Amino acid sequence: MSSLLACCCAAEGHVVEDIGVQQMAPISLSSTAAVDREEPKEVATREVHVDKTTPPMRIGLDISAVSGKVLKIWKVKDNPPGLIYEWNKGKPEAEQVKSGDAIVEVNGRRGDSEQMLSIIAKEAVLAVTFQRQMFA
Repeated sequence: MSSLLACCCAAEGHVVEDIGVQQMAPISLSSTAAVDREEPKEVATREVHVDKTTPPMRIGLDISAVSGKVLKIWKVKDNPPGLIYEWNKGKPEAEQVKSGDAIVEVNGRRGDSEQMLSIIAKEAVLAVTFQRQMFA
């Protein structure tokens, strides 16, 4: 497992946030793995819009790339609070972004975790799609 470091920048050369990112090994299933024959469950997704040009100016998540396709949320930072923590305030628990959720799309881009990390680091306005129960 290798480590990556992504930085969110307000303007070129001005670091606003360092995001510690771990690259996860691809997950594979053996051909003998049991197949779940139940009906597919409805997957909860939500799109969150944040603007890094207004305080707290950082997304405030500990995330890691998984299989090169999605980003896993390990922690929603609360000290100091970030934009996602602030977005969660006042929302019902079922709508909040939580540890264990996945980022599946950022500003219309999906399927490439490195590209999504780059967008989070560089772009000021973000439309982030989160998916619940991807890692359950």
